[in-house]
Formats: sequence, C-alpha cells, structure tokens
Amino acid sequence: MTHTKTPYFEQWPQIDSLIKTDPAIEQEITRILSLMTLEEKVGQMIQPELRDITPEEIIEYKIGSILNGGGSWPDNNKQASANEWTAKADLFWHATEKMFADRPFRIPFFWLPMLFTDITMYLAPQYFHTISAWAVLVILN
Repeated sequence: MTHTKTPYFEQWPQIDSLIKTDPAIEQEITRILSLMTLEEKVGQMIQPELRDITPEEIIEYKIGSILNGGGSWPDNNKQASANEWTAKADLFWHATEKMFADRPFRIPFFWLPMLFTDITMYLAPQYFHTISAWAVLVILN
C-alpha cells in the first residue's frame, strides 16, 4: 500500500492578498465559532438548491445559504416576477433571523445565484451577472 503524505498548511504557498487580515474580525470569527453548535457549523457548510429547501427546513437544519443553480423559480413558476423572487428571498431571510433569534450571535442568510442565473428570471436583463462576473475576475486577478 502506498502512503501519500498530505501537505500541511505551513507548506502551502503564501498568498499576498490585497485584503489584509483584520485582528478584530478574526477575533469575532473565533468568538462566533466557539459559540456555535456542531449542528450550526454543519448547517453553514451545506448549500441546498432553491427547489430542494423550505424556510422551515432552513430553521430545522440551521442552513446558512442556498444556491439558485438555474432551472428553479419561486413556487416553480418559470415566469415569476421580480416581486415574487424578492418575496421568496424574504421568506428565507426571515427564517434565518428566526433561527438565530435566541442565539448570542447572528449569521446573515446568503442566497448564492449561480453565474448567469438571471437568465432564469422572467424578463430580467441579461447583463448584470456578466458585469459582476468580470468585476470579480478583475478584482481577484
């Protein structure tokens, strides 16, 4: 049996990021992580797709974000309006707020639209994600 040695963090290349470490932010992250239950930590790492999760499940499983990977619409309505999309997002946001209401910290809900998902939004302009995508690529490079 061949044993493969996994590189340790110290051996990884050092990155010189334009965004510098802020000790106050790092301290707050450490504080929040120390207060989180294992269930909450796992829930923050799971990202179900819009069509596969309900606001009630957001609360039950402590989910921190959902993905709209394309092909999903509010209430399975392919021609959902922008107001219907907003109302759906609000349902998930309020579920997350309820989930953390009795906790000594708050983690905001995050809805991640897949690149170019605006194509699935009925009558939506098609260029906003393209501009955003290129802006992110320029910033990261």
